[in-house]
Amino acid sequence: MNQLLLNQLLVKAGVEEAGNVLDIGCGTGDLAVKLAQRGYEVTGIDLSNVAVDRAAERSKEAGASERTTFFVCDIENPAEAKRFDAQHFDLITCKLVYAFIEDRPAFLEWVKTHLAEGGKLLLICPVIHDGMPLTPRIKNISVPYDTLRQELEAAFTTVDEMYTEYAEDWGDSRFFILSRQGVN
Repeated sequence: MNQLLLNQLLVKAGVEEAGNVLDIGCGTGDLAVKLAQRGYEVTGIDLSNVAVDRAAERSKEAGASERTTFFVCDIENPAEAKRFDAQHFDLITCKLVYAFIEDRPAFLEWVKTHLAEGGKLLLICPVIHDGMPLTPRIKNISVPYDTLRQELEAAFTTVDEMYTEYAEDWGDSRFFILSRQGVN
């Protein structure tokens, strides 16, 4: 995600002022570092030790290490997710991870309880439409569009589809903004 698109999404979502962020599935830290460079305090978590180590290196190289913390965590493991019990975030990001969440309704419920009042979830997820040809790789990281909308609408009263792009490499990628104020 380029910086211009990120800026546009943050403005549309109403979270353009710095706050605290949880980047779920941060990978090598691309999104986390960009948010830290904008002044956010970012906690990035991922299942991969290698990715977390690279995210920390990348943050240091970008001069953002004072605003970032990275560690290995499985957000679906209650013992590991417990470290966030007393925390609330102004923004929770989840980029290209949603398809791998085993219990998505429980995940969305967890997210809702960890968003600060007025906080937002930025969910970036490739989607599948009926009859849309996809490579096996893209199919693995995508969620059927109708299923995704149903899951999001069951958890949040307002589901804003902020941005849609189609790229040969990713298929149909959708960016959703969900608000703590719009909680069911």
